[in-house]
Order: sequence, then structure tokens, then C-alpha cells
Amino acid sequence: MAPSSALPAILIFAATYLVLAIGRLPGFRVDRTGAAIIGATLMVACNVLTVTDAVEAINTDTSCCCSA
Repeated sequence: MAPSSALPAILIFAATYLVLAIGRLPGFRVDRTGAAIIGATLMVACNVLTVTDAVEAINTDTSCCCSA
């Protein structure tokens, strides 16, 4: 991660973590899953992560277990 992307990364992570802690985004129809997806998308959109890094970060064991 480049030093210039540290601030956006921290802000996106903090906002996502806050929504995860609260359980939903007040005023919006976004729950924990939606917040995680939005946070991941923002990390890619702000060039904090590459698409390849984001795909490699997905834990398929957990994803398959939760969707079964």
C-alpha cells in the first residue's frame, strides 16, 4: 500500500468497522454484509487494493460455509 493511500484506507476501514459494530447503517437499508461489500468496493475504487488483491483476500472456505 502506498503512503498516499493510507488515509483513505483508514477512513474506509473505520467507517466499515463502525457499521459492522452497530449492525446497520442508520438511515439506509445497509446491514453488515452490505457494509462489508461497500467497504471492499471503496478500497478497490480508491486504489487501496487492486482487484487481484481483493479477490485473493476472499476466504472461500468461510464464504462457501456461510452460503450453504
